[in-house]
Amino acid sequence: MTQNSSKPSGGWNMTSLMNDLATAWRLVKDPRVPGILKLILPVAGLLYLISPLDLLPGPIDDIAVLFVALRLFLQMAPTAAVNDARGTTGNQPSRNDDDAIDTTWRVVDDK
Repeated sequence: MTQNSSKPSGGWNMTSLMNDLATAWRLVKDPRVPGILKLILPVAGLLYLISPLDLLPGPIDDIAVLFVALRLFLQMAPTAAVNDARGTTGNQPSRNDDDAIDTTWRVVDDK
């Protein structure tokens, strides 16, 4: 199954989130991404983080808002810029560390 590379990497595991964060950091420095997009989502997420308002007590809602803002930023950024930030081209699926080649193997004794 291939992924659309203009979308976030897909998983909620730490590797996917760190890849999305690195991609977003590269996009903030990319001139092809509109300035308003660079300003609204990241700044809104950080403002919510430091604001005294909370939907839920504790850090859970703060973390959720930051990750939702991150994913929205990646989805709204231009596809070409996202592909370049990830190092992929538009016609190739993005790299997924969970992919594996199914094969058989055997141990050969060297005598």
